[in-house]
Amino acid sequence: MILVLYTAILISLLSSIVVFEELKSKLNFHMANFITLIIASVIDSTIICVGIAKIV
Repeated sequence: MILVLYTAILISLLSSIVVFEELKSKLNFHMANFITLIIASVIDSTIICVGIAKIV
C-alpha cells in the first residue's frame, strides 16, 4: 500500500514538472500552474484508485 502511494506521488510529480515546462512558454505562470495542478491531482487519484483496487 505504501509503495502504491509513493509511486503515485512520484509519477504525478514527474508528470506535473513535464507539463508545467510545456505550458510555461504558452500561458502565463498562474494558468500553467493551475492546469498542471489539476492534471497532477487526476493522475495521482487514478494511480491510487487502480493500486488500491489491485490490493483489495
